Amino acid sequence: MPRLLIVEPNWFTLRHGLFGIARFLLSHGFEVAIASEDDTRARSAAKELGAQFYPIAISRHPSPQRDLSAILSLSDIVRNFRPTVLQASTKKGGLLAGVVGRLHKVPTVYLLRGLIRDGASPNWIFKFVERINAMLATKVLVISQSNLSHFLDNRICSPEKLIMFGSGSLEGVDTERFARTERSEAAGSTLRRKLGIPPEAFVVGFVGRLVLEKGIRELTSAWASVSSCDGRPHFLIVSPPEIGPGAEQYVDRLRSASNVHFTGFLQDPTPAYASMNCLVLPSYSEGFPSVLLEAACFELPVIATRVSGCVDAVAENQTGWLIEPRDERALANCIMRVLKETHTVNEMGRNARLRAVAEFSQESLWSQYAHLYASL
Repeated sequence: MPRLLIVEPNWFTLRHGLFGIARFLLSHGFEVAIASEDDTRARSAAKELGAQFYPIAISRHPSPQRDLSAILSLSDIVRNFRPTVLQASTKKGGLLAGVVGRLHKVPTVYLLRGLIRDGASPNWIFKFVERINAMLATKVLVISQSNLSHFLDNRICSPEKLIMFGSGSLEGVDTERFARTERSEAAGSTLRRKLGIPPEAFVVGFVGRLVLEKGIRELTSAWASVSSCDGRPHFLIVSPPEIGPGAEQYVDRLRSASNVHFTGFLQDPTPAYASMNCLVLPSYSEGFPSVLLEAACFELPVIATRVSGCVDAVAENQTGWLIEPRDERALANCIMRVLKETHTVNEMGRNARLRAVAEFSQESLWSQYAHLYASL
């Protein structure tokens, strides 16, 4: 029986990125254990899966003492669970799992969810860490063509180690759950009434963390230009309550606007998607944003940035529009264009749904994970 140890430092990714994959593997003969932060939400996810849970503290920042402690802890977990394959993500998680995998002769898959955004400092350190992670790993699994090209162009990893499943994404999208049905439409209408959004209003949506890297500054500035347009559009923001450093002033400005609505974190975001007419994601960099696939399934055209990950999730001028990152004027102009071109919006929405169903089926993607891990 294949035994997979998932090393995921962050509970949120475990619950909202890897949960479906782990459940699929468990139902197909794998034994799965999870090593993650000692958080009740991580423990709850493992319990719901029926997977063994091992708490481990992995610091995001360089710390020789903590990193050594994490390596020793992970070594103990490996000796206890005796996995046939290790899967690890984040740069630190990949590094520590790579070391432990080599020490215990366990094949390791480094799951690359995203790149350091352009302009990050010091960028060369992160590229160096990526090279070390790729060297230690048995396979490097990337989730988008743009990330794959970056690794090849910068010679970070040997081509024979790199893998991408299908058209990319971390775990695909549930095209049945994320769909316009009578039930989801009713839930969307209920949410609109609850938030005080008129039924006929055009709703621009944002789903993601309130951090600068997601383009919150540009969104705030663009919305100041857009909010007074004809028809008085509304802005719906779905996000966890935490606000990233430097983003507080922009969130406060958005909260003060009468036509901006915050839902907080939604365990089930489908009513929010059903209440939207368009989705915006002006990120500086992405791995492969699942929210763009979820929006596509709800026949929502998207406005995203021409950066890694987003360029893979959006078929430009077919399922949405791509603008340059950090360009608040282009963002505002694109939103205003969407408000005027109703026919184009509807056509792009239909195209988006068709593409998501054809290229990002979860079952097909999950089966490729199972095949890879069984082969290792």
